[in-house]
Amino acid sequence: MFEYPKASGMHANFSNFLWVAAKNKTSGELHLAISAFSKNEFWPGPVDSNGHANLQLASSWNKIWKVSQSDIDSFRRLSNPTLINIPKPILEWPGTANPYAKSAYNSPLTIPNRKMAPFVDVNGDGKYNALHGDYPLMKGDQMLWWIMNDVADFHLLSMSMPLGIEIMASAYACSDQQIEDVIFLDIDISNQSSNDYDSTVIGLFSAGDLGNFQDDFIGFDSSRRIGIMYNADAYDEGFGNYGYNIPQIGAMLLHAPGDKNFYFEPVGTFMQIIIYSDSPLGFPTNSQQFFYSLTARLLNGQYVNKGCDPLAVGAETSPYFFPGDPQIMHSISEPQCASRNDDRSFLLASKPFDFNRKSTVQVSYAFLAANMGGNPYDFKNIRFQADFLEQHPYACTNKNMPADATDVFKSAWNVYPNPSSNNFTIEIPVNTKLPIHYSLYNLQGQKIIDGQLNELRSTLFTQPYPKGMYLLKLKDCHGISYDSKMLEFY
Repeated sequence: MFEYPKASGMHANFSNFLWVAAKNKTSGELHLAISAFSKNEFWPGPVDSNGHANLQLASSWNKIWKVSQSDIDSFRRLSNPTLINIPKPILEWPGTANPYAKSAYNSPLTIPNRKMAPFVDVNGDGKYNALHGDYPLMKGDQMLWWIMNDVADFHLLSMSMPLGIEIMASAYACSDQQIEDVIFLDIDISNQSSNDYDSTVIGLFSAGDLGNFQDDFIGFDSSRRIGIMYNADAYDEGFGNYGYNIPQIGAMLLHAPGDKNFYFEPVGTFMQIIIYSDSPLGFPTNSQQFFYSLTARLLNGQYVNKGCDPLAVGAETSPYFFPGDPQIMHSISEPQCASRNDDRSFLLASKPFDFNRKSTVQVSYAFLAANMGGNPYDFKNIRFQADFLEQHPYACTNKNMPADATDVFKSAWNVYPNPSSNNFTIEIPVNTKLPIHYSLYNLQGQKIIDGQLNELRSTLFTQPYPKGMYLLKLKDCHGISYDSKMLEFY
């Protein structure tokens, strides 16, 4: 559970789970690995050279290793490292072939002689040993690391064949003011099977519970690849809940398997899932239904309607639930659609990709929390955080915060009239250095147009484009983002 603020006893997120699905290129059969609540198709530990694992191995590896920057600083000050004075998190780190690693039972743990937990190899021998000066290669001020696989036992949740994957994960955080309310999660997924897969999808299932779990809404910002959970009104009822000081939380896709230099692949799916429901929006019960949910379809295989009623048939479809800004009239958002607030969960999934044997893909997420600022429908603060992470994705990884961190986001620009039928006027603050780069996206995350603004007041002509909601993003001449704005064409 995600406690926020720290030491408050209040929780903004109940749990998050990893879903992976793919089709065998040869047989077309679905392979899945799903986790949700008390059921799990991932087990602790690595696979062996044949891609196998078992429950006995899993019990020994049922552990999360934690290391902090203070541990490393203390270790590096040692003039003569010994088994007694080396901090335990350093000595027992599960780096390659570490002879001092410990199992979940505090007994010796055999670490494979291959890439395992990341470390700084001081003597260059390829093996981890703190007595030789090696120490964990960590991200942030504190980091957790663990390893798991999907082959140690039967898949009783998805009722599918395993994929044969090994997953190395690290979760970390920083104390720097700009990102102190963000938790980062990096996942490396390796295909250790003999199968080549296509239609591979990686999903994050988020079961929110923002304080009082019965009065929540969800929304999606496609340009920032972030799912947002927010309160349906300005007061969070219930003893020990947030009252008037309610946060918004977000799950942001920082890195997708399809990302390349200067290209950020759009999210494949943002779905609402109603856990206790027998409707087409309910929780999946078999492999086909899980695959449907991961690929923007209802449990009956129908694609999701684009409008306020996702179950409507014959209308235009969309892979994203509620992608509109709730503060804009007639947007596709829960308040504007007059949704009934209740318990909310969502699924944020990648676009499908090929995943061949012995290959590895990376996916990264950021979990954000921001105060609503008195208006539960105003996403300004959480977008502020997301834009910072977009501009500085390694801010917590390399700890090199930019000197102008407090001035990264600029909201003092205007666009009007909004909505408009054919063009918009963009006004930039007087002290802005030109040119300004602009990009216009539709709500599927596709870039429609881009260009430069060379004057403080410019006109954006939009008459050729279909009516609907669009997102306008600006960057200054240094590549630093302004606060984005939603536009409506009619």
